[in-house]
Amino acid sequence: MRLSESLRKNIMQTAPGGITNRFKISRRRDVLFFEEILAGYIKACEDAGYGTQMKRIAKEWGFLYVKSFLPEFMEKLPKRILLNSVMGKVLMNIGLLGGLRAGIKGSGITLSVRDEAVTRCVGENQFCMGLWEGVISGLYRRDAEAISASQTREKSVYVFSLRDARFDRESKGKGRYIALNRTFGENGELKRCLRMRIIILKENRMYFRGKSVVLGENTLFHLFGLKKILAGRIAELSYSCFRDVIDPDSSLDSKMVMLKNILQVFGWGEITIRYGAKGVTVEIRNPPYGMQKGEDNWTFLANAVLGYILLVDRRYRIFGMRKSGRVLEMLYSIGGVMKGKGAARRE
Repeated sequence: MRLSESLRKNIMQTAPGGITNRFKISRRRDVLFFEEILAGYIKACEDAGYGTQMKRIAKEWGFLYVKSFLPEFMEKLPKRILLNSVMGKVLMNIGLLGGLRAGIKGSGITLSVRDEAVTRCVGENQFCMGLWEGVISGLYRRDAEAISASQTREKSVYVFSLRDARFDRESKGKGRYIALNRTFGENGELKRCLRMRIIILKENRMYFRGKSVVLGENTLFHLFGLKKILAGRIAELSYSCFRDVIDPDSSLDSKMVMLKNILQVFGWGEITIRYGAKGVTVEIRNPPYGMQKGEDNWTFLANAVLGYILLVDRRYRIFGMRKSGRVLEMLYSIGGVMKGKGAARRE
């Protein structure tokens, strides 16, 4: 089932500020994000010598994804079917890859992957290798290790070996995750944007003003935030991305309305933005929570928003974040002073 059909049949369910994916495996909170920023960040980290850390983060995310969402009855299916007919189709249907073929012989597993997100943007990377290690570890409940990888932007071939050691990562638990990520009401913003061609759906991928946006479960951004690797690069990449799609001559009001709409349509929560001469507060009601056990962390999102706000004034910096109940506030200021935030803007 393609992404357009999932939206039409309400399998990809949109509520105010939230996207819930109900396809095949259990409900999960998905978000849209600019592929250019995400892939650029991974490449910057790996180029700076953090490849092992990127691989480890991806492995944890892939494992938690399978562990948290794969129904028990599916665990009994042959692993070849789980990889080709379940995991492969889930990821193809949301545009994260173009095709998957798995071959299994003993403890060896070979994956042939076409048009793989991240790899199609930056070429060779350790992140995707780690992601598949995590998926396979989750399916087998054993540690999977990549023993070879051939990656091009069009096609990647991975060979994995199953180890005797057990691989595990603790999660919040399915019930807690679903409760935290509960969204309220019905909302057709994403569908409306697709219908009005504000967001373009082409060959099962989405584009906003020519920029590819990918749909995926939100935990990855919390894992990045908790590690805090090169967090400052996120704002730089975000600034470069948005500079190409936002009219530099548009008014401050117009820029803030656009930021609110992007965040809300992309599934990051219900957004209110307050701003004045030296401060911007982005309030998010019902932000997405991750699967990982322990605290959630929105550092990645805060820096991505900073990159956008730098289009208003390059002197802005993150002043701080506040969390109260289901409301997250991200605070930005010039010169470290929050003054004159002004009235709430709800356009």
